[in-house]
Amino acid sequence: MSTWRQRMLDMVARRPSGRLGRVVYGRLSGDEPLARLVLDGLGLRPDDAYLEIGQGGGRLLARALETTGRAAGIDHSADMAALARRANREAVADGRAHIVVGDAAALPWPDDTFTCAACVATFLFFEEPVRVLREVHRVLRPDGRLGILTPAEQARGVVSRLFSPWSEDVRLYTPDEMTAVLAQAGFVAIEVEVRNKRLLAFARTPDAQAGCR
Repeated sequence: MSTWRQRMLDMVARRPSGRLGRVVYGRLSGDEPLARLVLDGLGLRPDDAYLEIGQGGGRLLARALETTGRAAGIDHSADMAALARRANREAVADGRAHIVVGDAAALPWPDDTFTCAACVATFLFFEEPVRVLREVHRVLRPDGRLGILTPAEQARGVVSRLFSPWSEDVRLYTPDEMTAVLAQAGFVAIEVEVRNKRLLAFARTPDAQAGCR
């Protein structure tokens, strides 16, 4: 993608910033039914260490923190990271939440840091999805859980209207395509379905007990 096209797509949605980005993402509740399905599917527990890739305004992260002991988020928008810190100010102050600005393809955490991870409404923007997934795999512990929510291929018409003329620069997936990229990154126990033109995917890192990791 050319630098110009990258900048324009960032302005539209990929890297929200400025007053408009703060207003829009500050109002998103993170409590939409399909987003809740990701957390429900992960089966969050009090002893979990939760990671969210592209946490935006941090509302879904806050919901996860209602259950998990600690959580982290990463976003390549400094404005979104600041907004998420404000939305989770108590957890940040208590050391339960760590929200950083960074690249999903180069996560700043050591191997085996988290027990579960979520990526909601950002996966379509990744130019190198397998590289991102391999990084998520790396920071997840054995038998770690991953949940993804992203527009499915059936939503191409809607996405084209939303992101025109940059819709060709976002990636939509069929269930088979999502299964393939997850498997290529080393995930197992992959389950993918489409609901309301959204693709909902769950997968795990191999269990060390099975000698697969």
